[in-house]
Parts: sequence; structure tokens; C-alpha cells
Amino acid sequence: MKNESDDMQHGRVPDFIIVGATKAGTTSLDFYLSLHPEIQMVRPKEPRFFIDAPEPIGRWGKGIDWYRGLFQSEKSICGEASPAYTHAPALPGVPERMARVVPEARLIYLVREPLERLKSHFLMRCRQKGESLGLADFLAANPEARCLLASDYGSQLQRYLNWFPPGQILVVESEELAGNRSNTLRRVFEFLGVDVGFSSPLFHHRRNVTGHQRIPNETGQRFLNSRAMKFAKVSLPDSIFYHLRNLVLRPFTRQPPSMELPEKIQEKMQDRFYVEMHLLRKQCGQALPSLGHE
Repeated sequence: MKNESDDMQHGRVPDFIIVGATKAGTTSLDFYLSLHPEIQMVRPKEPRFFIDAPEPIGRWGKGIDWYRGLFQSEKSICGEASPAYTHAPALPGVPERMARVVPEARLIYLVREPLERLKSHFLMRCRQKGESLGLADFLAANPEARCLLASDYGSQLQRYLNWFPPGQILVVESEELAGNRSNTLRRVFEFLGVDVGFSSPLFHHRRNVTGHQRIPNETGQRFLNSRAMKFAKVSLPDSIFYHLRNLVLRPFTRQPPSMELPEKIQEKMQDRFYVEMHLLRKQCGQALPSLGHE
């Protein structure tokens, strides 16, 4: 018989993982799930354990005991969210490692209209990395950038289907989570096997919305990379850090780079995404109308 106190002393492996996509609502879903009394979400978000790369990109080298130690809870189930788990082939081998460590875990894959998601992901890169190129120039210089690969939903999902049965994977549209939140969360709760009737007044909040975030200039970038801000990020609740970051960056911002794409690049993107959306719909058997590209 399982001793629940063992979970508090030695940790456990997660029962489910939000595997992506980046800028498709993973932070919001992570927050909503953390409100459920039967669910523990790891803090801070995005442990990125299954990525074999130097920190902070990945933490596979820390070992399974470190990972288990993140999940010390007596709640019914626990989970994590690391959107970089669907950045292959730039970050390869994630599904294989996951299948070895958590073969019975349920996986949630959030998806969003691929071009809009790409633009949002690129703006996040501008905030975090100080990217100065416009989107068109960046894609020309980086034809297989992670922010583009993350919109290859069909190819990303296929890598998981090679290791996990379809019944363990739930595909959720970002637009449905934003616009039909109660029903979408009921579907997620049912998939996870927890009380589907749970609700919270905090479900009306959205987290990490790109349009609300400032892009730092060089001074702001240095401040974000300071020890104080890094400590604040891991020490403060996400909601508090989010507002603190925007407040301190107010005097140290710059205009966002150009997001315009020439017609030739747009056509290339449309062709690429059409193939990926067709594959995704075939894999999950869902219409996914918000993704377009039909």
C-alpha cells in the first residue's frame, strides 16, 4: 500500500506534463490547473528536465532524484509545464527520455494559429535575448529557429506518438482555452481524472499575454539579467513577478522590431503550416478550426 508521506519526503514523478506549444497559453493553463485542489503544479514553472542541454535550457544532467524532488505533495496528481519540450529537432530526444521515466504520464499539447504563435514567440525572444532584427530578417538568417519549429505541430506531435499511445495525449486549442474556458477546463480535468465540476473565480485571469509585456532596451536587458531579477523570478509568485518586471522596465523599453513578412515568405510559411496542420488534424482526429490552414 502506498504511503502518502513518501511523496512529501522523497517526491514522485509527474502524472501529467504540458509539453507545449510555446506562447499558446501554457502559463495560463498551468495557473488554472494549480487552482484545482487535487492537482499540484511544480514551481517554478518549466523545469525542462527532459531536455539534455546546459542550464537553463535543459536539466537532464541533474538526474531523476532531482526531478522527483520537485513533486512533493499529498495531492492526488501532480504535473509540470515546459513548452520547450516541443522544440525538436533543435532540442532532440525529449519524448524518448519521457517514455523511459514517465511512460504512463498523460500529455497535454496546447496549439495556436501557427503564424500568430510564431510572431508571439519571436517577440518573447526579443524580450529575453535582445533580438534586434525584424522577423523577416531573423527568419532569413535562422531558417530553422526554435520559434519556427515550435509551430510545426504535426511533426512535434508525431515524435510523441512514436513513444506514447494516442489516448495519453490531449490536444487543446489556445483559442478554446481563451474563449470557452469553462468547457475546455472540464475537458482537461476529465482527461486528468480529477473533479470536472471544480471552478474558481480566478479562471477569468489570463497569464503571460504578449501584448501586455514590454521589450527592454540594452539597459533594461542588463537589469533583467541581474542577480536581483533572477532571484525575484524564482522566489516570487508568477503573477507578482510579471507585474514587477513590467513596472521596472517602464523607463527602459524600446519599440518592437518589424513583424512584417514579404509576400514570398508568407507564402512559404503558409505552405509549411498547411502540411503541419493537415498532419496534426489526422493525428488527433479533431477539426481544430482556430488553426486555419485547411
